[in-house]
Amino acid sequence: MKRVLALSLSTSLVLVLGCGTASYNKRLDRTIDTLRYRQKLDQFLGEPAAGKLKDLGIYLRPPKPLTEGQTFQLAESGGLFDAETTFTDTQAKGDSLRLHVLARKKKAAAKKSAAKGAAPEAPQANRGDFVTDVRGYLASQFGEAAQTTLAKKNMREKNKSYDRVIFPGPQSHTFQVDFYKQGDYDAVLIFDIPPKYNVSPIHYCLETFAVGPAAMRAFDGGVEEESPAGRSGAEGTPAPF
Repeated sequence: MKRVLALSLSTSLVLVLGCGTASYNKRLDRTIDTLRYRQKLDQFLGEPAAGKLKDLGIYLRPPKPLTEGQTFQLAESGGLFDAETTFTDTQAKGDSLRLHVLARKKKAAAKKSAAKGAAPEAPQANRGDFVTDVRGYLASQFGEAAQTTLAKKNMREKNKSYDRVIFPGPQSHTFQVDFYKQGDYDAVLIFDIPPKYNVSPIHYCLETFAVGPAAMRAFDGGVEEESPAGRSGAEGTPAPF
């Protein structure tokens, strides 16, 4: 009887230890994946933009070696957007990637002022649907294809979903226009891509893009723990446009 009891306890202990080891190994694997992912982000992406986008509550790490410019490098929009900014490679001697970002944040309805004789608010630009406004705005600069090319819906970049429009630009460039909507935010990332560009930084940029509370967590140093999967462009190869 004692021998049977001892064998039973030994078996139970092995099972418990086995379960504990398996759980530990899974946690260790997740930690390693997270560290590797952080290394990839640092390899391909610059520091988070700290200007107009951060003020609006938007987190964006531009592809290296792009930096935010002092001026927006597309045409004047007439107040269609709350944030307009361009990222370029200031050290480039030839053709290079550019990234333009446009964004809006829905504002809460203004409360009526109780004070008599209060100055009226300045009128806003005649804004319509965000996607329609962006596509019309781009078409005025880059041609009809920016407005008429069908969008590819729900393109996944890690756990984020974008509506994507791809159309040809001047000098054999390709425009990849990624629309993102979350809560009160509408944003679009417009990648002006030169020929034979390695698109890995673009995918990492889209994976880490965030708005609102998620952006605040990202600015505080947070990063998703899952390793990236299903990336549409393999590292070191051109995008399959």
